[in-house]
Amino acid sequence: MFNPLLNPHYTNHASINAPLEYLGYILRFARLPFWRKRDAQLITRLCNESKKHPFFLLPLQLNTDAQIHHHSRFEHMQEVVEYVLESFAQHAPSESRILVKNHPLDMGLVNYPGYIKRLVDRLGLHGRVEYIETGNLQQAARGAAGTVTVNSTAGIVALENQRPTLCLSDPIYNLPGLTDQGDLDDFWLRPMHPDRALFHAFRNVVTYATQINGGFYCYDGISLAVKNAVKMLCADQSPLEYLMETCPS
Repeated sequence: MFNPLLNPHYTNHASINAPLEYLGYILRFARLPFWRKRDAQLITRLCNESKKHPFFLLPLQLNTDAQIHHHSRFEHMQEVVEYVLESFAQHAPSESRILVKNHPLDMGLVNYPGYIKRLVDRLGLHGRVEYIETGNLQQAARGAAGTVTVNSTAGIVALENQRPTLCLSDPIYNLPGLTDQGDLDDFWLRPMHPDRALFHAFRNVVTYATQINGGFYCYDGISLAVKNAVKMLCADQSPLEYLMETCPS
């Protein structure tokens, strides 16, 4: 808040200034307790009705995320929502539904409920689109007929629960045998389930060959990260290099 005053030439990588960001968080987080019960009940109801009315999951990402700006063809999540709902309206079975879930760290600066309502009216999707601010992602992904994402880690949650997943960009888990490699229009009708053994192999490689234990936000986490980072940085060979040399292609 005071950086522009104390440092006249201060610039920020973010497109939104700090006061606006904090105000958005305050207003949104103050309402979260009122949404939790409602959203939990909605997820449970959709899961219970999924045999008669299968539902698909669309987890939103942050508009400020580099995953969207630099690693996808979309400018913002409103564009993603419109693209997905237009395909859903034209190609999904009439008995199916779609659940749009907001990102837990969204700043609340976009009126997603109002935006989705306008799309529902234009596309004739009344009674087929649901929106939640909170809720258990594991439960929603596990009960869904499939998950559509740009490149969110929510896609890994869906794959972990053995649910069909389609990516609109190219995250590291977008591999043949894991995610559906077809078109979004076909996904609603014939979603492909992931290969269980392939997912476990992928998860083990990512976990043990490319990651270190630690964190940024507490003393113990930082200490653990430094200890493990030093060990990996000083090693003659990285775990991933060792894996590539020792495992058959």
